[in-house]
Amino acid sequence: MSPCGAPERVSKGGIFVVLSINHCHNEFMKSSLIRTGIVASISLCFFLTACGKTPVVELPTGLQTLSGSLSAVELSLTRRGTHILRQHGDDLYYVESSTVNLREFEGMDVLLKGMLQKNTEDTDLPVLVADNIRLIEEPSHVWTVNVLSMKLSAPLTWNASLFSDGIRFTATGSPISLVKLVRSSLEQLPSGTPLVVGGKQAVRLDTASGQVIYVQNAKDIIAISIDSSLSGAKGKQPAQSVVRLLTSIVFTNAPSGSGSYASQSGSAPSGGMACGGVAGILCPSGSFCNITDKASGIGVCMFLQP
Repeated sequence: MSPCGAPERVSKGGIFVVLSINHCHNEFMKSSLIRTGIVASISLCFFLTACGKTPVVELPTGLQTLSGSLSAVELSLTRRGTHILRQHGDDLYYVESSTVNLREFEGMDVLLKGMLQKNTEDTDLPVLVADNIRLIEEPSHVWTVNVLSMKLSAPLTWNASLFSDGIRFTATGSPISLVKLVRSSLEQLPSGTPLVVGGKQAVRLDTASGQVIYVQNAKDIIAISIDSSLSGAKGKQPAQSVVRLLTSIVFTNAPSGSGSYASQSGSAPSGGMACGGVAGILCPSGSFCNITDKASGIGVCMFLQP
């Protein structure tokens, strides 16, 4: 057979000539389709920036105002962000800040202001660099509990009942205690996760029915029982309403041994206020957290030298 475009001469009519022309036409069409497919693939790759990669979405510019629930995340050497902002249970942005203390608002609904930036990897959520944060308030009522020498704020939707040894909060129409605060028979704090409640040393214990937080106020040990519906998963931050209640607690009696932790050497005696740890407990103003257990990050608050 002769090359395409030069049909072979035959002695019997034009059968072989026609076949040669049809063969050349088919080969030409196949080559054209292949070339067209290659060009289309290359064009599509350029259109998508690069083959196999998702187009980069441009972030909103300027000051952003965002709301949601703020939660701490595990620290990473390859990803930015110490916290995560969630809306309706969905992760929205990582959050970090060098000007505001985000730990004070963990587990709460907040309003954040800041600038959005790309994370270390494009596959990670962007990070909001926050320079302002405030709590989104809900209606509440301030209760004075003289038997426990404290004041606290609880949601208006909770029913309160005062007793001779404390106060109990229930939901409307339910006999089950959501939160109960009573004087405990314990003489010292048990072992547990260290916390600070109302400026007092405290520990948290996980129980079958929820959580119990023991707070030492002078010689008294106060037990704060939190129902499992509000206490969250084991070792996790309780519900926002409980966090607000705990952070609102103010003890009305004068602390015993006031100023006994201050010293010229800057050291604190055994039993000083616990700090650090997974809860990220902060020390009062004018003191710092001296880490005594590097594995857990737990330390003791020490007053700065004057």
